[in-house]
Amino acid sequence: MKIGILESKQDPFIQDVAARLGDFELDFPSFNAQQVPVRGDWVAIIDRISFSNTYLREIVKNLSLGGAYVLNNPFAAFATNKLVELKICQALGISYPRSVLLPNQFWREDLGEIVREPDFDAVVSHVGLPCVVKPFDGYGWENVFFISSLPELKDIYQTKKQDHVLLVQEQIRYVDYYRAFCINKRDVLFIKWVPRPFAMGQYLVSDLKPIESQLGALTQQTTVLNAVLDLDVNAVEWCIDETGKTWMIEAFNEVPDIDKKSIPEPYYAWIVEKFANCVIDKAVTRARNKSIFTL
Repeated sequence: MKIGILESKQDPFIQDVAARLGDFELDFPSFNAQQVPVRGDWVAIIDRISFSNTYLREIVKNLSLGGAYVLNNPFAAFATNKLVELKICQALGISYPRSVLLPNQFWREDLGEIVREPDFDAVVSHVGLPCVVKPFDGYGWENVFFISSLPELKDIYQTKKQDHVLLVQEQIRYVDYYRAFCINKRDVLFIKWVPRPFAMGQYLVSDLKPIESQLGALTQQTTVLNAVLDLDVNAVEWCIDETGKTWMIEAFNEVPDIDKKSIPEPYYAWIVEKFANCVIDKAVTRARNKSIFTL
């Protein structure tokens, strides 16, 4: 059986995962002008690159419909955004920051009654100040702004509304912050995390005493969330505020950065092992991705 890997051969994480897939034929495919439907003989495909390339997104969707199990399911991974995140968390009873969606620039003047300028007083009344402004479909820390005043909020909106649909969110004042890796919708690892922009965040070796009494519930909520999102690999971000209340800050990171240098060894080894076991499971069982289509 053959497993396809969409990632650089030099990536240390992929090298470590590949070392645990010794019973399978491994292939690092490349694509140029592809006949449609796209065909291949992979039973499973590790996809850690298509999120950044529209062409590859369509390739992996086609391969998934052809029977290859893609990690993560492209039909699920590419359907998620912060609005979906908010609604799913609400349905599951997971606390999520208060949020307001702002319209982008509406170019058809004859439809101006349908999409109108925001009532910023009402926005601030709902989410409070300070608040966070970000694209509703953003990734990482791109175009994320921490806002402390109403004029500042208006200025950011005027600057960014031509390019983005923006989400304004309540800023949670946290005392502890964790990133929870969830693999195969059942294995969960909480790591203390210091969030910082542009890959400057830091993992810390620490015990889980601050969330000891909540760990069971948080683990269950994390696995249920990933089952609903249909993500086999995800990194969920939780924080705890001054009152001890837990908040979901990020519900999905379907291609989490797994850096051997930045993740402490015991945690990194756990992620590699569980990731490889997940790939093996999908390949051996000839699993199929879920999709909205019945073929």
